[in-house]
Amino acid sequence: MTNIHKTALVDEKARLAENVEIGPFSIIGPDVTIGAGTKIGAYVQIKNCVEIGNENQIFHGSSIGELGQDLTFSNPEPKIVIGNKNILRENVVIHQPAKQGNTTRLGDQNYIMCNVHLGHDVRMGNNNIIAPTSALGGHVELENNVYISGLVAIHQFVHIGRYAIIGGGTPALLDVPPYSMLTGSPGAITGLNMVAMRRAKFSSDKIQLVKNIYKAVFMRNAIPAKAPDILEGEMLIKYQPGSEEYLLIKHYIDFLRASKRGITPRQT
Repeated sequence: MTNIHKTALVDEKARLAENVEIGPFSIIGPDVTIGAGTKIGAYVQIKNCVEIGNENQIFHGSSIGELGQDLTFSNPEPKIVIGNKNILRENVVIHQPAKQGNTTRLGDQNYIMCNVHLGHDVRMGNNNIIAPTSALGGHVELENNVYISGLVAIHQFVHIGRYAIIGGGTPALLDVPPYSMLTGSPGAITGLNMVAMRRAKFSSDKIQLVKNIYKAVFMRNAIPAKAPDILEGEMLIKYQPGSEEYLLIKHYIDFLRASKRGITPRQT
């Protein structure tokens, strides 16, 4: 049974599934869809075209669906899609995509702590954690299982690879490859996120493979742009296409080749 507080303003055109809870003084607009079991706290505003999945928790003061903070905003049909079982703590802000055809998107089971800003056109996968008072600029992309510490600023268009970690207060100005650890100011790659891989129960062979990739990319004197060729010519050919090892290396190669801002260098 849906439970809407008497002080909440829920437009009659909003689509609410079973067992949705809406807290005091929250505002839900006409183009909003909220999935089963999702709980909306007090003083939350959700407006414009927003689709929220099942069993999410959105705490008080959060704002989802305002215009993207882009002076060139030109999206006649902006849309935000949020998956299932996400936790958005107090005062999280998620903005509309600014560019036509884009969607601001969160996957499943992300934990977004208080006072976090997700800018326009952000795309996020699953199982990511963002600590308090961090900000993702427009068009930032997070893969899966990324950990962003507190007070982190991520520059627009930056791509953060799976299982990467960004230390507290570290600015991310360039792309951060999978499994990497970014710390310092300015941010530099300082090693691998061993804790995340062990918690994810990576085998010792898989961890060693990641270490070998890291060495090939960051610990040679080769030109960074040549790193994908090195991985392809020296490592990828050793494994059967479609195998777990092959896919891991291939993903890393594709990440490097797709980089538009450039790859963050290793600390020297």
